[in-house]
Amino acid sequence: MLKQVLDDAVHLKLLPANPAAGVAMPRKQETERRYLDHSQAEALAGKCDDLGVMVVLAYCGLRFGEVIAFWVRDVDLDGARLTVRRSVTHVTRSADEKKAGEASGFVEGTTKGHESR
Repeated sequence: MLKQVLDDAVHLKLLPANPAAGVAMPRKQETERRYLDHSQAEALAGKCDDLGVMVVLAYCGLRFGEVIAFWVRDVDLDGARLTVRRSVTHVTRSADEKKAGEASGFVEGTTKGHESR
């Protein structure tokens, strides 16, 4: 991220060169991933009462904000398909930003990757 910011500074002629250019980043350590098996997910969904559908949607790899942004048109029961178009994020704004008309609270926008899937 820092390299990208510094690249932008060079592009804007705020810096003559990027001091982070050519610096090798350490490799990210792989962590063991653990997942619920089907029976564990089913048991968890059963304990969640009306929110059990959230556990089922986890099978689709959806983020919480994507789930709560679903509209009826995003669900195709006949085709057994969900279309992820939007996400909801909680945004906190300063008093000046609020005066300027910036939304705060729960704000609907694009998905993390800015693409439907």
